Amino acid sequence: LYQNMQQGVAYHSLKKETELVNNYLDIQQVRFGHILKISKFIDPGIILENIPVPSMLLQIHVENAVEKGIRNRPGAHELSISITEDAHSFLISIEDDGRGRLSLGPDENRKGSTEVMNDLIDILNSYNQHKIKVTYDDRIIGDRYGTRVCVYLPKNFNYEFEKI
Repeated sequence: LYQNMQQGVAYHSLKKETELVNNYLDIQQVRFGHILKISKFIDPGIILENIPVPSMLLQIHVENAVEKGIRNRPGAHELSISITEDAHSFLISIEDDGRGRLSLGPDENRKGSTEVMNDLIDILNSYNQHKIKVTYDDRIIGDRYGTRVCVYLPKNFNYEFEKI
């Protein structure tokens, strides 16, 4: 990440991103005393090394699931990550059984990591016909808890910025 920042590169491979997420989740397993139940599914045909993604794309959403969702609801302990594909895009889904985004009040005094990531995606999308899309589904468990974040990554996407 540091090297990318020094070179003005806003992306890396999905393999590198999943390594960051796995390291973070290993730390959380120790923190939660192995109560945290993590399930991961990666379509076996997907070669993660060949898929560029915005740096911290998954990390931000996984960290939000743990810190804002699971940690803040007694009894919550499940996190699911899946990576699949169709003919035109890769789909990354992150689900948790935490308290959900709708129970969070707005924080108008600061721009959170999700908003910063959305700004980066907006910039990248402005250079592309096919857009990265991020959707949020709240109250996915019994209409009361949980959040699902879905990230759609077009297979034909340019991550390079035009130099000014």
